[in-house]
Amino acid sequence: MEKKDIYKFIEMRLNQLQEEDAEPLFDLVPTLNEYYEKHFDDGTFVSWLAIDDDEILYN
Repeated sequence: MEKKDIYKFIEMRLNQLQEEDAEPLFDLVPTLNEYYEKHFDDGTFVSWLAIDDDEILYN
């Protein structure tokens, strides 16, 4: 995974929250972007993914 894929993680997280009926009280994109960038950079981001031909598979 590369830092350029952060937008995919943000989209997946927002979809998950929506599926869990979370109320969209504010724009989470900036906060999620900051979180993923920090943890990509320091090597502490861990996630299980389905990948096909170097692409994340998600809905």
